[in-house]
Amino acid sequence: MTATIPEQAVLTCRDRAILRAVAAGTAELSGGMHPDLFLEGRCCCDQLAAHRLVESGFIASSVAAGPCLRVPARLTAAGQAALGQPDPSAPRLQAARLGPRAGRQDLRQDRPYAQHTRRAAP
Repeated sequence: MTATIPEQAVLTCRDRAILRAVAAGTAELSGGMHPDLFLEGRCCCDQLAAHRLVESGFIASSVAAGPCLRVPARLTAAGQAALGQPDPSAPRLQAARLGPRAGRQDLRQDRPYAQHTRRAAP
C-alpha cells in the first residue's frame, strides 16, 4: 500500500520538524475535538500547526483517547510519505536512543564556575 501526500497540503519547515519529532516516538496527543500535541512531555509551541497536521491526516493517536487524556501519537502513512520514511511494518534495526546532548562536549566542564564568569582585573 502506497501512501500519498494530500495535494492541498504544503508542509513548512516547522511542519516537517513536528513530523520528525513525532517519528522519534516521544509525542503524545490529548483527546478531544482539537487534540493538543505534547513533545517529550511539554506542550508543542505551535498548536495551530499541530492541529493542521492532525486534521490533514499526517499525525494520529495510536489508541482512542477520551477527553483530557494523553495517548502516544504516531505518524500516519501520509506523514511517513511526507518525510520519506519507510513503512513501519517492515522489519528494521532499533537504534539506541541517546540523550539530546549525546556526542557534545562541554568545554567549561572541568573549570569551576567562578573562573569562566569573572573578568580579568585591569
